[in-house]
Amino acid sequence: TGHVTALSIGPDGKRMAVARADGVLIWTGDVRHDIDIAGVGAMSFAADGALVMVNADGVHRWAIGDTAEEIPLADGVEPQALALSPTALALSPTGATMAVGSTSGDILLLRTSDFGVNRRIPAHSGPVDGLGWSSDGNVMVSVSNGEIGPRMWSADSGRRIVKGDGHDRPVRHVAASGDL
Repeated sequence: TGHVTALSIGPDGKRMAVARADGVLIWTGDVRHDIDIAGVGAMSFAADGALVMVNADGVHRWAIGDTAEEIPLADGVEPQALALSPTALALSPTGATMAVGSTSGDILLLRTSDFGVNRRIPAHSGPVDGLGWSSDGNVMVSVSNGEIGPRMWSADSGRRIVKGDGHDRPVRHVAASGDL
């Protein structure tokens, strides 16, 4: 019950996941899975079909098939091992990098092969509310409710490309067009 906190469509267009305060519902065709994981604020299907999601406990990865079961992020990496309170998540178009926003305003760029940290970007003064990627994976966009306007970042260097001022209210969500 409750309002939707996150939504993701699988890359094959055959899966959908909806997060609510009390858990996540996943549909694969006519089959529905209920995952008892509370407080999911962001999620995305990976290229391998796994569902990656974040809540206050960390980053979680679930295999979705005939059943739904949590699987390790990588050998020996626990969800809380990333030492942050995650608030946002976006997988790069290639699936090789995952951006995770935190309550501190930092963004971690993680390798999905081993969930090691490529880069930590001190992006915002408040929690990161939304993340997105350019179609080529070279540029990342972030927003924070505590600031007016989005930011664009170089994924390679972590350098800010654009500070998008000019909004009269905070921006909470972001989407990147295919030609960004």
